[in-house]
Amino acid sequence: MELSILLGKVIALYMIFEGLLLISRKKDIPLLLKEFKKNDKVLLTFGAIGIIAGLFMILNHNIWESDWRVIVTIVGWIALIKGLAAWFLPDMMVKWSGYWTNRNHIVTAAIVVLAIGLYLGYHAFGLAL
Repeated sequence: MELSILLGKVIALYMIFEGLLLISRKKDIPLLLKEFKKNDKVLLTFGAIGIIAGLFMILNHNIWESDWRVIVTIVGWIALIKGLAAWFLPDMMVKWSGYWTNRNHIVTAAIVVLAIGLYLGYHAFGLAL
């Protein structure tokens, strides 16, 4: 349970910060995503980070209970899948990221990420009774 709390706190804070970033810089995000198309090294680097983070979470926290901890496990699997896709399917990743160039989609993603981060943080920081 201690690992669940630690990972929950880290992921919650990251998601809250990411959601706020997406909202505050929504005009810049499409430009950043277009840069991915030009620089394969960035995709390879982000892929490596995703694979390492995903494997760490999956190997140490593969909990499929019907409570908040399953979010940590799902985030680990998503990180691994995205990392592998960045390495082995870079064209698909670039095409998929193009979907997010619409500012309305960025705001929607930000709201979803913030909501998940707040929910996870609520439980991981012990605010739930």
